Amino acid sequence: MKRNRILALLCMLSLCCMNVVTLAPAQADAANDIHASAKVQTEVASNKKKKKDDKSESKATKKPKATKTPKATKKPKATKTPKPTKEPKATKTPKPTKEPKATKTPKPTKEPKATKTPKPTKEPKATKTPKPTKEPKATKTPKPTKTPKATKAPGETETPEGTKAPEDVKEPEKTEAPGDSKEPEKTEVPGDSKEPEKTEAPGDSKEPEKTEAPGDSKEPEKTEAPGDSKEPEKTEAPGDSKEPETTETPKPTVTPKPTKAPKLKLKGLKANKPEVAPGKTVKFTLTVENAEKVVWSATRSDGQVGGSGKVKGGSFKWKPKESGVYTVTVNATVGDKTASESCTVIVRTAKLSVEALPAVKYAQQGGEKLKFNINIIGGCAPYTMNVVVKHKGDLIFTSEEVLTKVKCDAVGYGNNRLTVTVTDALGDTAEAKAKILSASNATNTAPPLPKLKEDMTFADKLVAVAKSQQGYRESKENFIIRGDDSVQGWSYYGGWYGAPYDEWCAMFVSYCLVQSGIGAEYMPNNGNCNRWKADLGERYIDDEDTYIPEPGDIIFFHHNRVSKDPNYPNHIGIVTKYDAAKDIVHTVEGNSGKSVRARQYERGNSVIVGYASMRDCMVQYDSVYRDQLGDQLAVNLESFRAKYATENDGEAEQDS
Repeated sequence: MKRNRILALLCMLSLCCMNVVTLAPAQADAANDIHASAKVQTEVASNKKKKKDDKSESKATKKPKATKTPKATKKPKATKTPKPTKEPKATKTPKPTKEPKATKTPKPTKEPKATKTPKPTKEPKATKTPKPTKEPKATKTPKPTKTPKATKAPGETETPEGTKAPEDVKEPEKTEAPGDSKEPEKTEVPGDSKEPEKTEAPGDSKEPEKTEAPGDSKEPEKTEAPGDSKEPEKTEAPGDSKEPETTETPKPTVTPKPTKAPKLKLKGLKANKPEVAPGKTVKFTLTVENAEKVVWSATRSDGQVGGSGKVKGGSFKWKPKESGVYTVTVNATVGDKTASESCTVIVRTAKLSVEALPAVKYAQQGGEKLKFNINIIGGCAPYTMNVVVKHKGDLIFTSEEVLTKVKCDAVGYGNNRLTVTVTDALGDTAEAKAKILSASNATNTAPPLPKLKEDMTFADKLVAVAKSQQGYRESKENFIIRGDDSVQGWSYYGGWYGAPYDEWCAMFVSYCLVQSGIGAEYMPNNGNCNRWKADLGERYIDDEDTYIPEPGDIIFFHHNRVSKDPNYPNHIGIVTKYDAAKDIVHTVEGNSGKSVRARQYERGNSVIVGYASMRDCMVQYDSVYRDQLGDQLAVNLESFRAKYATENDGEAEQDS
């Protein structure tokens, strides 16, 4: 190994001598100095090697094995361009030394061909082993000689001035291996890390004017330790393309500390009246600081907005229009910051109450509907309501809606009871009840008629029919209620006549006449007492004090319910008997106490206002009666008429 190193040094010296001829005088002097320093280095290195133990020698020998990679550097064959230099042997000498950097350093001294020599410098692939020097740990080691590759060169010695050995001059940031150099124009000498266009000395990486020693890669002023090759400000690692300053510059601009926004403050929202009536004004006060915009809004519990506006000077006013529980909220903003405060205001006239009233006097199945009115008083909207209507305990209507009117069908006779329960926004509850009587649409029939014999006169037949209907009552469940609140039930006789809910006393007498076979052509009939009197004309007898009634006569009454005229008939019946001994008139009347029943009066009772004689009708139209009385009938009838003839007067009015 020593022999090989000596041969390498001799070759290097011979090459240097050959190149000195071409160098300028100043360069020649520098070359001589380099040769001298190299010689000294070789001597020092050889002495150090002798002192090292076998272990260090074995390690040193192992390192060249790693440098066998220069075989790949045989590529210099492609760089035979140096043939004009006629120094092919110099290029081959690196193989025995296996220190491509030491053997190739002379070639870069040829300034004109320095740009072409880079191809031979591809041998420094073996010099990639300096990667340990790229590690920070390598930079910490003060002794560059410990690096395996630094000890490879036979003439390498650690220069006290910080000059680097030919193999140690590679800067991790700039010196690229011959195969790793990205910029061909920067063909660096095996130990150099600078651009070739600066035509540096064989071991130099700077401009030729500075004539650095072969082991130097920096300017003399910036001589670095063998492991220190990176200047943080200027030099970058081969793989680094981003300057650290450019990546860190934006960070200071992000910090918003210089532009801190003032702290937003909003508190103490209060209403001067927590509870008011609709239409009354409420004043609010609050504390707000450093706000750019302050607005308020009042929202009812059901989401309805009751008002909004801007806050000026830490106070504002609001006049609610509708009742309810309102949440008044103030929002303040400054920049992207917000703050809010809220309070509650109750708007109502009084505490909650509710009333329910019937809207109709009665209802009727299949006719008039059940109608109720509901009125909520006081409380706070929104309200919830429950409405129930029951008929004799059976549910016929229900609703959960807030209603002011309830309308539903009647299902039969009886009371219909409504119950309404209201709850307001505050949770207060009120209840009210109402009832309406409803009628059914049920009907009834009249009692059966008697069998009339052929030898019966009109009077006999009429009395028989009238008595047979006694006990009939108008419908209690099927009725109407008049404007004067009087109740009129449905009657069979009214239904027969065509007015089922009218006063039916005259209709009853008309029914009996027809069923007795005494038609209107024989005896007038009508549904109204006063009109009936008018239809009778002179046959109407108003001398009730002297007239002796007979069975079958039509009797007229006056009750002070409609007219104060004592002669105005408003009720009617049929005379069934006259008791001369007691002077009592017996009658059968319809619609008397809402039924057909027998009555009796003293003949001089003031309620009796007139009669219609059935004898007069029989004299003219009853053949049976004529046959019974013969010629004497006509004489008696004439005298009867002469005695009781009166004139007809009065206006038609409603009967009783």
